[in-house]
Amino acid sequence: MRKKIVGIIILMLVTTTVVSAINITVKENNQMTILVSDVVTQQDIWVGYTSEQLGTNNVTWLGYDDGRVDSRSGCLYPPMFWAIRLTNEELALYNGLQFVATAWYHIVNNQSIPTHTYDAKIWIGNETRPITLLLNDTGLLANGQGWANHTLSAPITIDASKDYWIVIKCYNYPALTHNDYPMAFDTHHTVQKKSMWCHNSGNNLTETDFYQMGDVTTSKGAWLLKVAVALPVTIVVTGGFGVSAEIKNIYTTELTNINWNIALDGDMIFLGKTKSGVIPSIPVGGSVTVKDFVLGFGDTGVVVKAGPVSVNATGSAFLFFVSGIA
Repeated sequence: MRKKIVGIIILMLVTTTVVSAINITVKENNQMTILVSDVVTQQDIWVGYTSEQLGTNNVTWLGYDDGRVDSRSGCLYPPMFWAIRLTNEELALYNGLQFVATAWYHIVNNQSIPTHTYDAKIWIGNETRPITLLLNDTGLLANGQGWANHTLSAPITIDASKDYWIVIKCYNYPALTHNDYPMAFDTHHTVQKKSMWCHNSGNNLTETDFYQMGDVTTSKGAWLLKVAVALPVTIVVTGGFGVSAEIKNIYTTELTNINWNIALDGDMIFLGKTKSGVIPSIPVGGSVTVKDFVLGFGDTGVVVKAGPVSVNATGSAFLFFVSGIA
């Protein structure tokens, strides 16, 4: 009987990178062959969670890529599954908030195939696999190259005691037959057991039979795949007599026990470098203004945080007054 081999192929784009020899890892127990380029890039920046808006307002995007498309991938036996895993520790700041959208970078490698069909899935799982399916939005189309944004059919409230798997399933067009590699990969970093999970439909694998791309001790990378969390507040920073911040509830329910902090980093700020507190509650659509009284001179950076939201600004202090907030 002919032995099936499932191939997951990574093709390197033309980028400013230095590429060494190809590494091949064969996992005999599941008949999976994985080819991964060991890449040393000239720019090595991992931003972890990013705040890229990707066309959606009042959210923060969670993911492990840094937004650069370094390679593209496909598979011999579609459909192909790509996933990232967000841990309970990482989600602690977002406990009780909601996932509202997903986004993934769609590659058009073959101009005759500009559109692909996807499913967006969110599971609760453990360190090695998804377990409980929470969302399965099917029949999604990504047309043309770039970020494909999808608003979830129903928001998912985050329980920060759980790990969440964000999964994209891509249908159509065996890669080796059609020269088609629709999913983007960032080769800068490996976040072990989090950023580079995958599998396809070969060898009778089920939807939850995920494996990490290549050997995570030598390979680097993360799928360009993110999930959006709806932010609970907006922050507007103003100057005047000190620094003020209006914190507005833009969420769907009343907010309680909101931790806030104002920090100034100017060298000549003598009083009011930091101030923090807790707002007992903010009703839906309501706002609360918090203040930090300042004594100092010269330019300063200002950072205001409220819950998971952070805003950066700059200004200039003269005695008790802060002007030019921007």
